[in-house]
Amino acid sequence: MAVCPGCKQRIPFYAVLLAAYPIWIECPNCKAKLVGNRLVKIQGAIAPVLAVAAVVAIVLSRLSLQHRIGLASLCAVALALLNVFITLKWGQYLPRKP
Repeated sequence: MAVCPGCKQRIPFYAVLLAAYPIWIECPNCKAKLVGNRLVKIQGAIAPVLAVAAVVAIVLSRLSLQHRIGLASLCAVALALLNVFITLKWGQYLPRKP
């Protein structure tokens, strides 16, 4: 699991999930500003592309509007949770340089 280099505590799931951009987060324990390693940065680039591709596929489908909205919401939640899990499982964070 990813740990904060400042306080040596695990970075909680919600800290990455609620971050505006998961590459740059703030440790909720010691308030250190952190930046992710290469894996986290790659995910930061791939996740939006996958999200756009999923939305385009859903919009172009022949489903009703209600089903499209539900499917788009489900895809968004699944991508976000998968992204956070991978980030915390195999990613690392380092202190951000000012």
